[in-house]
Amino acid sequence: MASPLLDGLLSTAYTQDTPQILGLHDDSSAAPPPRAAQWPTVTQLLIADIVGPAIMAVANAFASLGWMMGLACLVFMLPLNIYCGILVWETQVLEHPGTLTLADVSRAALGRVGYWAAGISVYSFIFAVLGLYVITLGECLELLFYRATLPSRIWSLIGAAALLPFAQVRTLNSTRLLLLVNNVTIIICVLSILIHFWSGGTIAPGYSGPTAVLATDLTWRSITSGLSTLAFAYVGVLLYPEVIAEMEDPHAFPKALLASAPFQLVSYLLVSCVGYQYLGDRAHGNIIMSLPTGSAASLICAASLFVHVLITYLIKGTVLARASHRLLMPSTINDYGVHGKLVWLGVTTSILLACYGVASAIPEFGDLVDLLGALQTPIFGFMLPVAMRFVSKRPRSALLNLLLVAILALSVFLITFGTAGAAMNVAEAYQKGEA
Repeated sequence: MASPLLDGLLSTAYTQDTPQILGLHDDSSAAPPPRAAQWPTVTQLLIADIVGPAIMAVANAFASLGWMMGLACLVFMLPLNIYCGILVWETQVLEHPGTLTLADVSRAALGRVGYWAAGISVYSFIFAVLGLYVITLGECLELLFYRATLPSRIWSLIGAAALLPFAQVRTLNSTRLLLLVNNVTIIICVLSILIHFWSGGTIAPGYSGPTAVLATDLTWRSITSGLSTLAFAYVGVLLYPEVIAEMEDPHAFPKALLASAPFQLVSYLLVSCVGYQYLGDRAHGNIIMSLPTGSAASLICAASLFVHVLITYLIKGTVLARASHRLLMPSTINDYGVHGKLVWLGVTTSILLACYGVASAIPEFGDLVDLLGALQTPIFGFMLPVAMRFVSKRPRSALLNLLLVAILALSVFLITFGTAGAAMNVAEAYQKGEA
């Protein structure tokens, strides 16, 4: 039996009012959600979840690695993430069909160790990503109200305050509409950036530098930084089991995963290549900050990205808030009266304040992306899927064993050296007064 404390953290409530596609269900009752999702809808969901604010940082990887390594790593990370997603799908559908979440699948395949590893890594990752969203909202507000001179931390605080009323929404019934708006806003943001650069638009001071086939100052820190950024950009494994559990035909999940791949690859290629071509080795942080302040492109990008992040926070934040609500006061999880609303307000306010703490501690967008990509992404994105395949009774060839060991080695490399490099970058930012 798992700890009741962890059970509370890993369980989110599923009710008839909860969107089917989000996978907000009650693990304690083991009641599976309705299987209604078609693979085209799942494709749209995967795109919305994976191609999010992280796309604003992919040019950073090229600035760290140069053209040759940047392109190689960007292309390599896509099949790696797809393969790990397939491993999770195989484990869930072929071996443990009654499981509903990554924690469920990990517990069924790997026992308590897998359960704890999945639960802690996934929920801490969601929490840290919400902190990244608070940073992003603050940067968007800073660009939208560029005539006001306020510190970045104050803008992040205003962004967190703007989120609070929306965070009181406890169910997201218009999921498909939200997904559509989510995808449209990020496309508008990306197109605005590309059009601005292609049309010969100016670049903000401090963001223009040279490009190189191979980065001239290539070090272990720049290599791990580039890899961590791209690992974070493509990761989506934490959501896959919940999506699979709600598909009308779970065997169609690989089709949806592969159908989303071209959009992921083209989006990241466009932004990273164009961003690096125009910004060079000065590409860092959120790419929209490189647009000239007050320009049409800057304002359009900031407004569209603000809406995109608001919706994305609402989706991920609701998952974390319901998990926290169930842990703290399970009797009011489905209480929509005054008492339940007050508890929910307390939970969402506490989460937002904690997320603002993350935004204050690591206010640089790129540094937090690197830290997330190095510290947590390898655990649930690579190591857990590989471990599931190793313990599976299905036969493995020597070549497959070599591939799995290589993925584990990459994961250990990112966790150790990548985390150390990201921490050193944060420390240096503080020393320079940039944080």
